[in-house]
Amino acid sequence: PWTLGYFLLLRHSPDGSIGLWILTLPLLCSFANDVGGYFVGRFFGRRKLAPTISPGKTVEGSIGGIVVSFLALWLFTSVVRG
Repeated sequence: PWTLGYFLLLRHSPDGSIGLWILTLPLLCSFANDVGGYFVGRFFGRRKLAPTISPGKTVEGSIGGIVVSFLALWLFTSVVRG
């Protein structure tokens, strides 16, 4: 229930017109991080990040997820401002 309340708070802050864009920003960045980390790690991943905890995670995938998330954030904000 707290997450739903947080979404409603984001939706209506600072006003109703930009609130939808603010609401989609964390969702888009987390989705881009997951997708980017998966594909970069799948194609370029060599070094395991934590093999005992999650054997499929790689250092390259982690860095790739952060980079793709940043690029999605930059693209999103440039579209919203433009």
